[in-house]
Amino acid sequence: MHRRRPTPADAQASADRARALLAAPGAHVTDQHTVSQTLSRHFAQPDQRGQRVIGVHHLRYGPAKPKGPDGVGVVRNFLRVDSAHAEQLWKQVEDDIPAAVAAAASPAVLVQLQHLGTLRDAIALHFARSIAAAETLARVRRDAATARVAAITAAHADDLAAAYRTTHGLHLAGPEGLLYYATALTAPTIELLESGAWERVRVEELFDSARARADAMHVEIVVAGAGSEFLLGDAPAVTWRPGAARPGPAGGVAWDVAERIVMPLTPRLAASVGRCADHRTAAPGEVDQLNTWQVQAAHERVHHRPGAAFTAWIEQVRPRPAHVAAMTTATPCPASPRRQPSP
Repeated sequence: MHRRRPTPADAQASADRARALLAAPGAHVTDQHTVSQTLSRHFAQPDQRGQRVIGVHHLRYGPAKPKGPDGVGVVRNFLRVDSAHAEQLWKQVEDDIPAAVAAAASPAVLVQLQHLGTLRDAIALHFARSIAAAETLARVRRDAATARVAAITAAHADDLAAAYRTTHGLHLAGPEGLLYYATALTAPTIELLESGAWERVRVEELFDSARARADAMHVEIVVAGAGSEFLLGDAPAVTWRPGAARPGPAGGVAWDVAERIVMPLTPRLAASVGRCADHRTAAPGEVDQLNTWQVQAAHERVHHRPGAAFTAWIEQVRPRPAHVAAMTTATPCPASPRRQPSP
């Protein structure tokens, strides 16, 4: 699918929306879920006290205390501006996820257009509302602020010096003076980027664009075979393409270059959008493959059904600073029927 390149007009529109949010910010939600409880609850089971909990494995520190679904994927101040309104937008998708997940257990889901649309939207939502996406936006913000000052200083040194003389009646003191003045002129833009409003706008725009792209893609359901099960990373909508060092944005796999975007639904079911439309049992080794992607794309934690013996395996495949575990080859998809139309 061809991706339209962002234009200066697009950037200006995003900035205008961010300024409008700062002028009239909505209510704030401090603790936000980047993993929907409508997904995580499927990985929970009662503990000895009868409380439903989920197994937790911290990629740096190892197994951790189990948590309830309300404690999985919680990020403090994930969005810092107008977050309550964003939660309302997410809820429009999340309210329909339970019915879509239940329907995904049967091959009949492939002709149930409303549920297919919900599964596409859920994958798009978890891609946009992820720590990995937030870190990418933060890096763009930092790079943009630095590059903007440097570019203005390099390209408009004479104009800056003349403007400073006209305004203040003084000469700028060398390169340091030029950099100081360029920083002062760009301060409003930099403040906007650092306010949290720009990221709030970009996360919503990222969701809208991922949702539109998913609408043109096939939905595939993979069922775990006997004796195997899926686990759930804290960035569960994982982008993958052949040849990437690792899956997800950390591996440089953006949505528009991904061959497949996969997300676990339950320990028994995973959904993906891509070139394949199917409902099938996982091929030999495929559950391990998809679980490896979850571990390698996770930010900090991986979650699983309590009692599942994942500890040693997670330690084996998790990314390491000097070495990233090799990814297995993607399972070829069978010839797929015409894409299911969106609702």
